[in-house]
Formats: sequence, structure tokens, C-alpha cells
Amino acid sequence: MAGRRLVVPLAVSLVLTMSPPAGATLIDAYSTDHIVVQQVGGTTLTWIEDANLASTNTFGVSGVLSGGVMSWYTAGAWIAAVNDASYLGYGDWRLPTIGELQDMGLECGYYGATALESYFDHLMTQGESEYWSSTTYESNPILAYSFAFKPDAAYGLGGQTFVHAKDGYKYIWPVRTGSSISTPPEEPVPEPVTILLFGAGLTALGMVRRKR
Repeated sequence: MAGRRLVVPLAVSLVLTMSPPAGATLIDAYSTDHIVVQQVGGTTLTWIEDANLASTNTFGVSGVLSGGVMSWYTAGAWIAAVNDASYLGYGDWRLPTIGELQDMGLECGYYGATALESYFDHLMTQGESEYWSSTTYESNPILAYSFAFKPDAAYGLGGQTFVHAKDGYKYIWPVRTGSSISTPPEEPVPEPVTILLFGAGLTALGMVRRKR
């Protein structure tokens, strides 16, 4: 892959290695619609099921190389074209943040690549297969974070975080915030009037029993 690579010190990420992803859940409910829903804590994300869609669909954007890799700048244009096409019925796809990629990496590291690949197609895990994030490197705006999924990475991280020049070539995996997932309705909370009537009924029942 082209571009400068700056490996983020491992010590920064050690706090993420002691346990499985807290509250992270992949939901396969939408595989027929080519999307997979992920719930991480109180956040719901929708990922495109094809983790390398650009390899088969450039959406008319130039600069997408063979295999689906592109620069960070081209990624912005490609995502815009995906949204213009309302791909899969949505127009708010975006690049994931580095934190979102790391969360997915934790799932990969804890549950294994096979489990993750059962949800997603064409997930790139071999060699230097890195995905661009939307997160610009804090110390230099010409650099951005990327993430490589490596199921056998040390400490169960499921991958490694890098910093690259934005003109380098990486894979792209669109995500969007939220989903159309339907959840079972919660048990209705009784209204105050209902509670009052129910209480009155119990009181009356008690009075009857006392009379007997």
C-alpha cells in the first residue's frame, strides 16, 4: 500500500484488550437486505454487508484502484456517490470513525475472523489490508487513522491501528448511524389512573374479605 505508515503505540490500546467488547452485538436480521446491524452500548450502527463494495462498484468515481482501494480523499467522493445513489435505500453512509473500526476489531479478535465473516462478505484480513477511518490524525491534518483487521493480533485486539498520509490507498467500509431494526415492544407502563383503579379494587377486595 502506498503512503507513509505510522504505527500507533500498542500501550495506548492495552485498555481495550482485557475483555470482550462490552455490550457489542452483531445482529444478522438484515442479511437479505445486504446490511448488518451492530449495537455497541447505547449506539446502533448499520454496516454494509459487503466489506469491500468498491471492488465491484465504483459508482462512477475515478481513482478507485483494482481491488477496491483508494485514497482518503477519493473515499470522500466515493461515499458521496454511494449516498447520491441512495444505496440500499439510505443516503447517509459515511466512513467509520477509528473508534468504530476498533470496536469491530475487538469483535473480530474475541470471537474470531470466522464468526465475523459469517456476517460480512469480502472482509479484508490478509496482509496489509487496512481500512480508512474518517478520523484525521490530531497532530497533522494530512494524516488519517486506518485499521487493519488481524484476528490473530496480539492481546486479542483483532487488528492494529495505523496513521497514514491521506494520499495512500486503503479499503473502504461504509457505515451509518442508526438502523431500521424493529425491537419487541416493551411492556406498557400502567397509567396513574390505571394504578389508582387497581389499588381501589384491591382495597375493596380487602374490605369484602374483612366483612366475612
